[in-house]
Amino acid sequence: MWYRDKVYPEILSHLKERPEYKEIPEAFDRLEKAIDYTVPHGKGLRSLWTMKSYKFLANLCDLTRENCKLSAVLTWITEMLFSVILILDDIMNNSDLRCGKIACSV
Repeated sequence: MWYRDKVYPEILSHLKERPEYKEIPEAFDRLEKAIDYTVPHGKGLRSLWTMKSYKFLANLCDLTRENCKLSAVLTWITEMLFSVILILDDIMNNSDLRCGKIACSV
């Protein structure tokens, strides 16, 4: 899973370079804090199964370092999407806690 851990800083760096965050750096700071608070601290099962599924379904000749890296990016996108769903769930349910931690929406 080293690809997964290696690409996380790259994804944040790529997000930071987006024009809308360059204009309002405080917006990226808040986004980065929210992502750091919610995304990387799960069990990693969705990430694991995303990577395993790619390796299982891909042709052997397609299992290049670059494609494995792209599948790792997909794992983080999956984790980020799921985190957004959980944050929205906390907002709709007016929850103060998520897994024993203060909910990101509080």
